[in-house]
Amino acid sequence: MKQKRWILIIIGLLILIGGGVTAVNRESRRAEQKEDALARIKMFKNEVDDNIIRTGDTSKKIVVLPIEGTIQSSSSASGLFTSTSGYDQAALLRTIDKIKDDNTVKGVILDVDSPGGETYASVEMYQALKNLKEEKQIPIYVNMKSTAASGAYMISMAADKVYAHSETLTGSIGVIMESMNYKKFLDDHGIKYDVYKSGKQKDMGAPFKDASDEDKKIFQSLIDESYNRFVDIVADGRHMKADDVKKLADGRVYSAKQAKENGLIDEIGDQDAVIDAMMKDHELEGAQVEETSLDEYNWQSCVDFFTQMPLVKRLMGTDNTLTSDAQTAQSLLDKSCHPEFWSIYGGAQ
Repeated sequence: MKQKRWILIIIGLLILIGGGVTAVNRESRRAEQKEDALARIKMFKNEVDDNIIRTGDTSKKIVVLPIEGTIQSSSSASGLFTSTSGYDQAALLRTIDKIKDDNTVKGVILDVDSPGGETYASVEMYQALKNLKEEKQIPIYVNMKSTAASGAYMISMAADKVYAHSETLTGSIGVIMESMNYKKFLDDHGIKYDVYKSGKQKDMGAPFKDASDEDKKIFQSLIDESYNRFVDIVADGRHMKADDVKKLADGRVYSAKQAKENGLIDEIGDQDAVIDAMMKDHELEGAQVEETSLDEYNWQSCVDFFTQMPLVKRLMGTDNTLTSDAQTAQSLLDKSCHPEFWSIYGGAQ
């Protein structure tokens, strides 16, 4: 009987000790979780602080907005949850809308590093920035980095002042359209392309035929219209006469020194010089300067990511895999059938 009692007492003690150890382990885990959470908060705070270029009064902020990469309507993002892999027109437009609603933003600096891009997207971004400046009544300055040419120069015309680094290439004012012609290849291989059309110009720009004189005349008229709109935007932004702009707008790029001498920019300087100038010109001394992050959850990128997975493509019946050479050829053929207007340094991409 006593033996059984001692066995029960020992079992009870083991349970108590085990419970104590479990409680200690539980508290230890809680402490670890708390420490981990604090570390994550600290990490997040550091990430946020990285966006602060100059600390200051948060009630009057200067926002730095990056314009980087080839300007285009469709996003070049390929990430699952972000849209930061290259230029993203949609994210920039959303950010501009947020700036409009933020009463603490008293000025915007565009960090421009782009060769230009689609004429449509360039005009759309220019208009969005001009509307921001006029509706919010705040200054916009430009900090040109390595390249701010063609469509990127057009976007810069929405600003009150334009600064360029001493090594910046800018200008390239103009519009270009390119199309591929593989008629000779078809002829050499005995391939005939039959076309049935409602009007004689319906297939103008098609890659399977040589452009007629009338085709060229029509396309040139469209290019000229777009070019003249570009010239007017520059004339308005730089307070110049259109004829004077045209003397500079033959498509060439200019160094920062040449651009300043020709009135295409205001000053030569870096980002600090631009910030100092805005603060001095608009009584914003002591303002906090922050770089706007375009990191946003991108549902379309998420959808694209999953639909491009090999297994999903096979299940959907869309796994039409091509070799790399065939993919390149397909891309060129698709592009050649849809000529577009570009305001870009170095020709259409």
